Amino acid sequence: MDIHIHLTDGKVFIFRQENQKTVEAILKSIHSKKLFSQPQIIIQGGSSTSGFACSRVELIEFITEIDPGWTFSQALKPLALISEQEHEMRIALEKLHNRTEKKVMSVKLGTPSKVLLSLFMRSGKKLFGETTMVLKGLMIRLNSQYALGSEAIYGKRNKFGHIFANTQNIIQWGLNCGLPNTERYVWQANRLISP
Repeated sequence: MDIHIHLTDGKVFIFRQENQKTVEAILKSIHSKKLFSQPQIIIQGGSSTSGFACSRVELIEFITEIDPGWTFSQALKPLALISEQEHEMRIALEKLHNRTEKKVMSVKLGTPSKVLLSLFMRSGKKLFGETTMVLKGLMIRLNSQYALGSEAIYGKRNKFGHIFANTQNIIQWGLNCGLPNTERYVWQANRLISP
């Protein structure tokens, strides 16, 4: 298994573990609520030890064919990662369909909804994916204490591998749908330009 540690300054550190039992122990030790809330992530191998301040870790990738079967949140299912091109194409097709049908895609509180999610990280990296969300009550901050608060956002790669995004280093997020107008802190305006 390879472990890629992505920092907020854009640097990526890569580590490798080839012992199957050790790989399984590492994967079993992952808890999304604790992954980035600890002061440091420490990786020791042979003759070296590296420590990373969690506040500066943006993403962690575990490149492995092993599926640990993680389940973390009832609010947001694992993100099925897709390319930026596929994300843009699917949004364009959806807008075309919605224009033809004269409707706006929106989600209902308490109902599981498939959505496209975009995450823009502090370093400039972007993640795109599809997920199922269940929006509840004071959700609109993207069930935000979950998705952009204390937990990591977990995604699966198409072929193999897993990624965790540190929600403290997400500077902007977007959904392909409207949300219920139930909270006073949501500004109502249509997007005209996006970078």
